[in-house]
Amino acid sequence: MARKKVLLFVVEGPTEELALGLILTRLFSAQNEVRFEIMHGDITTQWGIGGRGSSDDAAFNVGERLRKSVIDYLGQTSPRLSWRDLGAIIQITDTDSAFVPDEEVSCDEGHRGDILDRNHMKQKSVRRLLGRSSLTYQKRSVPYALYYFSRNMEHALSNREGECSEGEKVDLARAFRRRYKDDLQGFLDFLDTLLPSRAFAETWEYVFEGANSRKRCSNLRLALPDAGSGLN
Repeated sequence: MARKKVLLFVVEGPTEELALGLILTRLFSAQNEVRFEIMHGDITTQWGIGGRGSSDDAAFNVGERLRKSVIDYLGQTSPRLSWRDLGAIIQITDTDSAFVPDEEVSCDEGHRGDILDRNHMKQKSVRRLLGRSSLTYQKRSVPYALYYFSRNMEHALSNREGECSEGEKVDLARAFRRRYKDDLQGFLDFLDTLLPSRAFAETWEYVFEGANSRKRCSNLRLALPDAGSGLN
């Protein structure tokens, strides 16, 4: 029997795997194996190697940084996965309210410049990643797509506004997993309520518009099959 292709979910923190890992494993079990690469940070706002440099350069190279991180992850798996084992790479990012107009950013004046720099880099990096439909290594291309939680997973999935402690994030992730691990259709129905549009490009245009990146929404549903089927 041929080995199932691996769907690699690239996420920012461990609570994404805690909340979604079991649910997605069951959802895709007919045709695919699910794995999570935890970035422990947001690759769309990382300056990369060698200092800050230019935000344009950092955004331009975000796809290569992502590709390298996946290659490094595969080299650390046991039993080891190879690039040819991957069926798709699905990245989930937080919008972090980063797409609001500069004049609507409200924060301590001493930190305003840093927040705007972060927002501008995320905007550029996200647009750069949205221009990709695959990642390639050793002449083998793997389908790739970027999805989002707005403002973050806790806001999108649990309607929790404001900052959460690490303990609170863990509690919310566990509660979400308990709620939907045996109710895959309920999980998909819930994600449907967060979806701004059934068209992938339009879900991103929605987030880019005005203050919508502060609103509770997610387009993750478009990455998922109906309950009981494989990857669309």
